[in-house]
Amino acid sequence: MPDSKRPSVSKRLRAVGLRAAGRVAVRRALGRETLPWFREIAPLVSGRIALEIGGPSDLFAEARLLPVYPILTRCDTIDFSEATLWNPGRDAPGPAPPKGGPRRSVMEATDLVGIPDGAYGVVLSSHVLEHTANPLRAIKEWRRVLAPGGLLLLVVPDKTRSFDHARPVTTLEHLREDEKAGRGEDDLTHLDEVLRLHDLRRDPDAGTPEEFAERGRRNQALRALHHHVFDLRSVSAVVRSAGFELLKSAEADPIHLIVVARRPIPD
Repeated sequence: MPDSKRPSVSKRLRAVGLRAAGRVAVRRALGRETLPWFREIAPLVSGRIALEIGGPSDLFAEARLLPVYPILTRCDTIDFSEATLWNPGRDAPGPAPPKGGPRRSVMEATDLVGIPDGAYGVVLSSHVLEHTANPLRAIKEWRRVLAPGGLLLLVVPDKTRSFDHARPVTTLEHLREDEKAGRGEDDLTHLDEVLRLHDLRRDPDAGTPEEFAERGRRNQALRALHHHVFDLRSVSAVVRSAGFELLKSAEADPIHLIVVARRPIPD
């Protein structure tokens, strides 16, 4: 449909039942970088309470690819440590925190201990899953804390456009084996492959080969290792395997793979 004949943003949001305050928040959140189909997802996110695995993340901020922060009621966060390579501490500069948060807790992405079933309407994760030794266990845990009908907004790096380009895509069968074996974050099964195939020319922050190897060996403390690598088809298969209904999937510059999925509502 030509732009001149497209319904306005407000009319499209009204059509899906978003209240006036929510429509205003969505319009303010949109920017040139925002994915065109985000308007379809926004009504399913607006006014809900979210949990972010890691973060806060620029991708979810106002006028970015998936600007959910401005339209959430609250966004809690969890991470494996109070300070990480990506979030050095509460007072360190970084992405603007989401509205109403973050209420930050320290726990593993694969074991959201103390969080009740169905506690959240949205789960967010940007460039975290590849750092997890047991992705299927993680995503099933994220599904557990989502209410029926709740959304997962998942972003992982596209291996073909990153320093992982020489590595083979991780298969779903491999991830099922990792889940069955109960892989923990002390696992270094993939370290040899990473050291052989990681393209340091595309990763200037990794340091020398010797420094990169030492960082890999200290992965339980640092979590910098990409245990697994994905393309759009494989990450979509992982999400479906964990019991989600896939709503949207897309590639976005520079290296993002984006999946939006819903926890089904029981019949």
